[in-house]
Amino acid sequence: MQHDHELHDLVQEAVDAGLIDVKSPWYAIAQQFIHQGYASLSDNQKFAFYKFVAPQLEKLANSGRFSHASTACPTNDRNSS
Repeated sequence: MQHDHELHDLVQEAVDAGLIDVKSPWYAIAQQFIHQGYASLSDNQKFAFYKFVAPQLEKLANSGRFSHASTACPTNDRNSS
């Protein structure tokens, strides 16, 4: 599994912006997605990612605060690995 550097950067910036707490289960789910891929998430983790993590990543990506502005937010691709 290849590390998703763009998602990692986006999650880190969401943490820095106070949108995701590193002590939350949502952060752990995002890290699993980054390091092990979407397919490694359980159905409950996938649900939590799209309910709690994705909206924060989209908010950051759409705000113009994300320094890698050309990077598409991966939150709409539920089939990514």
